[in-house]
Amino acid sequence: HDDLRDKKDRFSFDCAWKPEPDHAFQVPRDEFDALLLDHARSLGADVRKAKVDRIVLENGRAVGVDVDGTLLRADFVVDASGRELLSTHTTHAPTDKIEGLDQTAIYAHFAGVPRPEGKLAGDIDIVLFDSGEAERPNWFWMIPFKDGRTSVGAVVSRAWMRARAGSSPDELFAAAVAASKSATELLAGATRLWPKCEATADFSYRVRTTAGPGWLAVGDAGGFIDPLFS
Repeated sequence: HDDLRDKKDRFSFDCAWKPEPDHAFQVPRDEFDALLLDHARSLGADVRKAKVDRIVLENGRAVGVDVDGTLLRADFVVDASGRELLSTHTTHAPTDKIEGLDQTAIYAHFAGVPRPEGKLAGDIDIVLFDSGEAERPNWFWMIPFKDGRTSVGAVVSRAWMRARAGSSPDELFAAAVAASKSATELLAGATRLWPKCEATADFSYRVRTTAGPGWLAVGDAGGFIDPLFS
């Protein structure tokens, strides 16, 4: 939905440059991650749940991880810590913010957000709305899950946030909805499932060093750019 031009377009995977596959999946990350972990265990992986404090280096090489003061040794460490960036913090490697993507996301899960019938029910809705003085529009994501929940988030510029300094995440989310005709319509009959909205800022960054002796960074631990549907 483009509120600035009062129009709506649909972009389908089968119209991409390389239309294979012709679809993707949206999944609740907590359930999906648990499924992957349990599957790895069923295939023989030694799975241990613990809070890793840091990656341990000896003579410049990763030799394991520190869990509450105890060294768990490993031949090789794969850092999949996401935005915790354990390998970056351990090696003191620099990260770079990405110019123009200094944005804030305010988000929650909702029930009752309308969606099309049939095959189109899984479409992600992106809503563009006015960003005030910023060059690019602010936008919403609306990601439907099979169980009826919808993840809804407003991505807004730093200037938009500065103009509303001191507001709570709930107040910021409400202000974003009020600024968007399409979001107002889509959320009119919806019920928020979380006690309050969450917010995160400056979530796009580059990691200059993603591998070293005995370690490798994967996923968001190697950098994150938004908006980008990988």
